[in-house]
Amino acid sequence: MAELKMTHCPTCGAATPHDVYVSRSGQLHTLCTDCGHDVRGSADVKAMTGEVTKPCMICGTATEHVRYTDSVGYIHWFCLSCGKDVRSGVESR
Repeated sequence: MAELKMTHCPTCGAATPHDVYVSRSGQLHTLCTDCGHDVRGSADVKAMTGEVTKPCMICGTATEHVRYTDSVGYIHWFCLSCGKDVRSGVESR
């Protein structure tokens, strides 16, 4: 299931439409539709369970983050701008 989100692109330097999708290998990606900058998450996606706009700890941009659970059950927050993927320390229930 692909979805377009307006979010900051570190390559373009502006808010651009990004294609948010799960690849055949099972990882979450965000692809800038203007320049082609593509980043991916660090784990296989079991389910996408939410989203929020917040400042990223790595790129410092207030941008969209997607919450997902991986195939083992850990919670992840994935920055759609830089691709930083923060994982919880315990499995979700």
